[in-house]
Amino acid sequence: PMYFADHVSTSTVRIWSWSTGQTSPTSVDRSVASWTNNSRVCTDPGGFNPCDFVDSRILAGYAADGVVGFMWVPSQDGTFSFPYTRVSRFDATSNLSHIDDQDIFSNNFAYIYPSAAASGNGDVGGTIFAAGGNQALECLAFVSDDSNSNVFAPLDYVSVIQGVNGPNNDRTGDYLTTREFPSDPDQWVGTCFAFSSPTQPDSRFVQFERDAGGPVNQPPNASFTFNCTDLSCSFDGSGSSDSDGTIVNYAWTFGDSNNGSGVTTNHTYANAGTFNVTLTVTDDDGATDNQTQPVTVTAPPTGNCPAGSIDFNNFSTTAFATQDGTGSVNILDGGETLQLIGNRWRASTQTYNLTANTVVEFEFSSDSQGEIHGIGMDEDNNLTQNRIFRVFGTQNYGNVVNPQYTGGGSFQTYSIPVGQNFTGSGFRLIFVNDKDSGTPNNESKFRCVRVFEDTPTGGQCSVEVDFESGAAGWSNGAASTCSTGTYVLGTPTQESAGGIITQVGGDNTTGSGSAVFSATNTTAGNADIDGGNCVLLSPVWTVNDASTLEAFYFHGQRDSNDDPGDDFFLLEVSTNGGSSFTPFVSIGDTRTPAAWTQATTQVPAGSQVQLRMQASDGAGPGDIIEAGLDDVSICPN
Repeated sequence: PMYFADHVSTSTVRIWSWSTGQTSPTSVDRSVASWTNNSRVCTDPGGFNPCDFVDSRILAGYAADGVVGFMWVPSQDGTFSFPYTRVSRFDATSNLSHIDDQDIFSNNFAYIYPSAAASGNGDVGGTIFAAGGNQALECLAFVSDDSNSNVFAPLDYVSVIQGVNGPNNDRTGDYLTTREFPSDPDQWVGTCFAFSSPTQPDSRFVQFERDAGGPVNQPPNASFTFNCTDLSCSFDGSGSSDSDGTIVNYAWTFGDSNNGSGVTTNHTYANAGTFNVTLTVTDDDGATDNQTQPVTVTAPPTGNCPAGSIDFNNFSTTAFATQDGTGSVNILDGGETLQLIGNRWRASTQTYNLTANTVVEFEFSSDSQGEIHGIGMDEDNNLTQNRIFRVFGTQNYGNVVNPQYTGGGSFQTYSIPVGQNFTGSGFRLIFVNDKDSGTPNNESKFRCVRVFEDTPTGGQCSVEVDFESGAAGWSNGAASTCSTGTYVLGTPTQESAGGIITQVGGDNTTGSGSAVFSATNTTAGNADIDGGNCVLLSPVWTVNDASTLEAFYFHGQRDSNDDPGDDFFLLEVSTNGGSSFTPFVSIGDTRTPAAWTQATTQVPAGSQVQLRMQASDGAGPGDIIEAGLDDVSICPN
């Protein structure tokens, strides 16, 4: 009979058969393993996407030894990192009943556009593209026969053409075909092509057969994870595999001219930065594979700054207004110092709510004087003189802070009560190192920068909670749905994953005291928030006077956009005893380094105040999310 098929859905195929003597074909519907049909993406090393033109059509079929097979290309999904080729097999002797589904896949690239045919002896051979990920377009010839138990996965193949780049229009077509070779029942003839130069496609006919020596060795698959604290990293290659043998060698290059070996290894970098780390594995037949990942390490802080100071390793800045010019922006002293050289005006991406009690405190030094050196606050990305506080420079601009910096390169401490000049929400912190005439060799260093509320202390505050005497009245809310990560009282330990800090080390005040945070966690991902939303509730406090509520929180999240809508962090206040809440900190599904961060909001007189913190990890792919709270106060304005 003649067989052909099409998709009824992503879990059903309709198979048509047409035997000699029949006036029309007949069909049956058969279930297959469900697959995903989205846009195919397999970006190659050159930035091209050779999978862009792949769709859901059934591209190949064969009938051999009572088995009918059909082949197509599903998209990448939560199981497969790249598009792959599905082979569904059916029993021609039993009304085309479903035998199995075999998936030809790799964690490092895509398998696309298969062609296949049965030989005169009933074996199956074909050609197929490997593309994207860690390699340019490559055309392969493969065989499925008694030597490999008639399976397609893992693919038993040889390379026909290894390309050097992908198609520059992001499209590769279904140009492959395979037929039995008529004069030899053990052979096939097929077509292949790849790009043998950046602009020249190379097309070939290929005649192939099973090597008398037996199955072709399958290369290993390299895979590793890493975890870094400050400049020291541990690497684990145990996720590497070899489908038809064993891995006999693990070789590491750390991207700083140093190398390592072994399934696991450790390395300490001399300096902070981002390094491309490569693991190369070799199997027992000499085949190799490699994986490269960028690894970012940061220098440890010197510990000279007070709690709450900005860690510039986890603090982003952008050009301010139209003022930012040429020069450099450098992070020094393990993140404690921001250095500006040249004509630079930088604004924080983080925003602040300024009250009458807001203070900016920092240490300043300069080795070379420019026109304006200082710090400021801005809410509309427009240059305004009264928003800038000048501590050094030849130009009479902005609010002059006395005593002015005396020069010489040593640090001088400044405490500026910015809230006495202006208040409001949405302010960004501005760093100024201005020189727009002459040679821009001026320099500014801002160290131990912190923005805080200098609120009244002692008996004037109606609420002061630092958790050093416990957490009476605080609870994990009944609305919590998380399976792990419920909040506990203790001292958090710093944890990192994927090059980002997900949990701070120590409390906000001393670094060794208590805070409330998401479980006792000694390994990143061990007891982080998972499976839903962890809700923390405070007691209800009566606040008689119009007041400022201040709290310090941290939120750490490793990944971005893996679960929009369900990964989030909220810090909220209720002024009616918990009947309704209003957020004053809201963070969506975005990669966020954990750091103690100040948040404030206003509380009207006569309020019944309750604080609520929510941190959620949705049902999407695995993420690492942590949260914590410390030093809560409510003080009269």
